[in-house]
Amino acid sequence: MEQVKEPFNLKKVMSWLISLGVPTLIMMVPVTEVFTTEIRSFCVITIMVILLMACGLFNTMFLGMALPILYTICHVTTRQTALSAWENSVAYVVIGALLFATILQETGVINRITFWCMQKAGGSFNRMLYIFLILGSIISYFTFGNCSKLMPTIAFGFCLALGIEKKREGVVLMMISGVCSITARLLAYYPVQMGPMVAAAQTLQPNFVINTLDPLLYGIPLILFMLIYLWVLTKLYKTKNSDISGGTEYFKAEYEKLGPWTANEKKAIIYALIIIIYLLTQPLHGMEADYGFMVIPWLAFMPFVGLADSTTIKKLLPKLDIIFFIVGCLSIGIVGKSLGVTDLITTILTPVFAKLSRTEVLFAIMGVGAVANLLLTPLALVTSFCTPIVQIANDLGMSLTAPLLSLYYTVDFLFLPHEVPAYLYIFAFGVMKMTDFIKLHVLKNIMFLIFFGLVMLPWWHLWGLI
Repeated sequence: MEQVKEPFNLKKVMSWLISLGVPTLIMMVPVTEVFTTEIRSFCVITIMVILLMACGLFNTMFLGMALPILYTICHVTTRQTALSAWENSVAYVVIGALLFATILQETGVINRITFWCMQKAGGSFNRMLYIFLILGSIISYFTFGNCSKLMPTIAFGFCLALGIEKKREGVVLMMISGVCSITARLLAYYPVQMGPMVAAAQTLQPNFVINTLDPLLYGIPLILFMLIYLWVLTKLYKTKNSDISGGTEYFKAEYEKLGPWTANEKKAIIYALIIIIYLLTQPLHGMEADYGFMVIPWLAFMPFVGLADSTTIKKLLPKLDIIFFIVGCLSIGIVGKSLGVTDLITTILTPVFAKLSRTEVLFAIMGVGAVANLLLTPLALVTSFCTPIVQIANDLGMSLTAPLLSLYYTVDFLFLPHEVPAYLYIFAFGVMKMTDFIKLHVLKNIMFLIFFGLVMLPWWHLWGLI
């Protein structure tokens, strides 16, 4: 049989050249006492895998498996450190969230919720997006960001109910679930990240404090940013003309077709409420929010519940590759921290920052965060950079609040899904392609930098933070 030759693909060739060329250039950088052989190898492996992922040149499961294995066989770190990402709760939370969404879809309860919401939105998909953003942001604020698994799961259920999981509308909805989970969280006092920053500031200014309402007070323009970003997405993806916006009567008719509530639907509602209540009351009971998705979804297999069986598990198997990818990505931050990559970045940047003006320092923090997010976890980023940033701001005679809030905002300054666990959850549902993810976040980052300069900085000037 005659073999058909594939046509020359310039884009693919360029992708390979970039994915292999950039790591090769890094490999040529000489090692020093600070930039050790292990750190150089770490940077080469990490950047190569990130570029291969971004260019879509390999299966995600392969890349997820490759990262910790390459770290080990190239003597970057020990096998225990490289594979310790499997001890993290993220993979198990993702599996639980997928199971939760699948059960809500199988029982039909998510269809009821979606059609009811669309009725209240007047049948307008755009209006539903705004309602979703506002309600999700309120939940995010009052749960201190603990809805970062819940909102994407609900959004995915909406996608399934509306049949948009493979359409542009689904991409927008999943992106907005990330905005109301992570961007909205910047308005809340998030102790995990605020704690280390305040502690660093108090080494120089013992009376320094960031009060519980300060992030909301100083960051309230972010609400306007989120609304503007959603408006831009609706224009970019032309969701106003979406064929699913069938009007109130259409969704009312679809809801009525579902008939009376079944026993399984009622049990599914109770099942969902248990998870929501657990997340909302997390500050009271003190247990980790992750347990809400690690434990409760599996109760559906209990005999007295009966909402899931072996066929439910089979529906999760196609998502197995993304679990390995997620764990592989988590190993980037773990290995980077163990090698002291943060110390290297700090050593390089401290003298550079010292030469900048106050406004330039705030923008530079954003730039550093964008780069560091590729290699570090959000917590490692915040805890590692708060000390040098506090020192530089103090030397410039700045209020420490503005630089620390700028550092806090960099957690949402992303390009790839592995940088923040919440976006890994979103990517795991398979609605957003890598190209969609990168494009939407590049757009958001550019918009935010402009918004930061035109709105946030003047707002902080009014409060005397700059």
